[in-house]
Amino acid sequence: MNTTQLECFASLARTLNFRKTADALNLTQPAVSKLIQSLENELGTSLFQRNTRSVSLTMAGSEFLKEASTMLHSYYQSLQIIHKYKHISRPVLRIGYLDPQLLPQIGLLLRQVIQTKPDLMPELVQNQTDANLHLLLHNQLDLVLGMKDEHFSDEQVSFTRLHEDSFVCIFPEDHPLALLKGQDALSSSQLWPFRQIITLPAYLTAIYPSRGRSLVPVNDDLDNLSCRNVREAYALLHVTSAFALVPEHLALPEAGLVIVPWKESPHSAFGFYQLRDQPGKKNQALHAFVQAAKTLALTAFPYSPMQTR
Repeated sequence: MNTTQLECFASLARTLNFRKTADALNLTQPAVSKLIQSLENELGTSLFQRNTRSVSLTMAGSEFLKEASTMLHSYYQSLQIIHKYKHISRPVLRIGYLDPQLLPQIGLLLRQVIQTKPDLMPELVQNQTDANLHLLLHNQLDLVLGMKDEHFSDEQVSFTRLHEDSFVCIFPEDHPLALLKGQDALSSSQLWPFRQIITLPAYLTAIYPSRGRSLVPVNDDLDNLSCRNVREAYALLHVTSAFALVPEHLALPEAGLVIVPWKESPHSAFGFYQLRDQPGKKNQALHAFVQAAKTLALTAFPYSPMQTR
C-alpha cells in the first residue's frame, strides 16, 4: 500500500467518477482503475461498487475511507514537520497520548514549559499506547503519557508513576443515579440496571468489542452504546440517559455531569514512559516537561469529587 493508491482511492471516494479522479491526479482512467484494483487486491475486499452508470462505496470502502484519510493526513503532516526541520532549529518535544480527553492536562503542563522555553515546538501524537511505545523506542517520540502497560518491558524505557488511577462513574445530572444521594461511591450492582456508554479504543472496537469488558462490568441485556474515546463518551452523556466508567485521569469536571467513584474499580498506575538517559544526550524541554508533570501531578490529573457533586 502506498500514498499514490491512497490518494487515488480518497479522490474517487469523493468524486465517484473515474474521469474526474484521473483529471485531478493527472492520470489516465486505466491507471486509476489499476491503482484501485491493486488496492482492493491488497486489502482482499471490494471498496467500490461499479456498473455502467455509477460508482459507489461499499461498506468496507466507507470504513476504509476513514483510515485512508488518517494515513494521508499523517503522511503530509510528517512532510511538513520535516520541512520545518530543514529551515528552523528550535527545541522540539514530541508527546504521545491515547485519548483526546487528555489534551487539557497536556496543555497545562506545556504552558509551564513554554514559560521558560518560549521557542519550544510541541508535537502531539494520538495513537494506541503500544504504537506510541514503538515510536518511543525508535526515537520518534520523547515521551508517552498514559496508563502503565503491565505487558510492556524494555530496558531502554522507564516508567514514572504520577498517581494510582481508578475508574469513576460519570452520568448526567438528571440521571436516576443522581437520586442516590449521600453515597461516596457507587457499586456495580447499583449501576447494573442502567444503560452504559462503553469507551473502547478504535482497535479494540474493530477487532473484538467485548475484549475490553474484563475491566468494567457490562450488562449485555441493555441497549448500550460504544465509542472510541472519553471525549466521545462525554458528548454522548449529554444527549443520552446512560452512564460511563472512565479512567480517573480523564474524568474532567464538566457542567451538567456528575462524577462519582466506583467501589469495585480496578487500579493501575498512570504516568509517562521515556527513554532512559543516555550519556551526553539530554533533552532540556523533555526534562522541563517531566518536572512540571511531577510537580503538578496532584492537581493536573486526578479529578476532584468535591467539585463535581
